[in-house]
Amino acid sequence: MEGTAMSEPVYVVHEHPAGRAAPYYMAHVDLSFTGLDGQLEQLWLNDLGDNTYRVACIPFCVDGLSYLDVVQLNKDSGRVATLLRRFGHRVMRALVKPGEPGAVANLAESLTAAAERAGVAFEWHGDRFLALDVAPGSDNGDLPALLDKASKEGLLQAGFGDTNSFPPAVG
Repeated sequence: MEGTAMSEPVYVVHEHPAGRAAPYYMAHVDLSFTGLDGQLEQLWLNDLGDNTYRVACIPFCVDGLSYLDVVQLNKDSGRVATLLRRFGHRVMRALVKPGEPGAVANLAESLTAAAERAGVAFEWHGDRFLALDVAPGSDNGDLPALLDKASKEGLLQAGFGDTNSFPPAVG
């Protein structure tokens, strides 16, 4: 009987986390509950003591967690296991559809500029996947209109990252 070769996990990483207050701690979330089997998202955390941590990045793939939420790690695996407290932020995610390189770059530049003008924290994963921090009560400037227009034109897909809870229900 031949076995299936074990493959190395794929890591979704944050190269420029929104919250850069040191000291940092990194922990993973298994993304299989999102349908991304074999992938782990590496979250940047700030240690609050007593096995509690503040999320210091904007989650790209993990549903139900947002920037500044407080979590607890599984002591055995070291992975993010429990959401202890929400901070009230939401994650808006946008996936820019493939297209002409110039058009994709122009849209990415427009989204980045709109986020910067509005003071919205954001992180890019590659050149097509954007995660935006939607702070409670914030004025997001022209960013929502730009996302809506680009979505209607078929240039991107966007949605909130809190459509499911964290941790996911185990079936």
